[in-house]
This record gives sequence, structure tokens and C-alpha cells, in this order.
Amino acid sequence: MTTAAIDWDLEASRAADYVAEFRRQEPHGAIAWEPAGTALVFLNDPDHGLRPAQKGVPLLRQHVEDAHIQTLAVASTEASDTWVLLAVSDHLGFLKGAAAAAWRAANEAEVLGHHETTLDRLLADVDIASATALEAPPPSAIFRRLL
Repeated sequence: MTTAAIDWDLEASRAADYVAEFRRQEPHGAIAWEPAGTALVFLNDPDHGLRPAQKGVPLLRQHVEDAHIQTLAVASTEASDTWVLLAVSDHLGFLKGAAAAAWRAANEAEVLGHHETTLDRLLADVDIASATALEAPPPSAIFRRLL
């Protein structure tokens, strides 16, 4: 079978379903795919509501492009919680590392974004102009208490 005869978009969609069914608990990874010389790189969202997989796809694509690896197709499951990239490559170690880096960066951004949003909501209820700073006792007072 030649790569020209393959509908890569359809193949990527099938690969996303495969990963969602059989590799759902792995947050990211890369495995050999058919035909020989093709790699399946994947990102999964965790079950706790954050969505790093979808946000990690552009980072993953950039890592792959920077390594001069040809991307054949990108697809996701219907729920968009599993994303796959099919590439022409035998360098699974590099692709596993790229998937890990992309997922980790996207997950950190998701977590930070969640915390920033929570902080913004809390600060919206505080009038910063009228707030006063708490004064710390001078160091000598602290040392006297310790003696």
C-alpha cells in the first residue's frame, strides 16, 4: 500500500478513536502506525476538566515542523478529548518527547489560567485603592518573643 492511496484524514480519525479506546489513561505518547515509517502521536485530556490536549496540538505541530518531520494529518475524537497527529517518522523517542513537552506546557497553561481566573474573581470583590497594607512587626520584636 502506498501513502498516496491513503486518506490520511480518515486514518487520523480512526487513530483518534483507537487512542481514545485503548490508550485513554496515557496523557500523551507516540507509537508506530501503518504503513511502516508512519508514527501516531497523541495527546489526551485528563478526566478532571482541564483541556491540555487540544491546546497542546499547535505546540506539538511546531515541534514536529521544527524537526522537519512531515505531518500527514491531525484529528480528534468527537468529544475533542483525544487528539492525534500522524507523521512520516521512525523517531518515536523524539515524538514521545515532543508530545510530552506539548502536553505539559498546555497543561501548565490550563492550570495557571484557571488559577488566574479564580484570582481575578476574588480581586474583583476587593477595592484595592481602599485596602491598607498589613504592617509586619520589626525584626527586634520577633527576636524578643523568641528569647
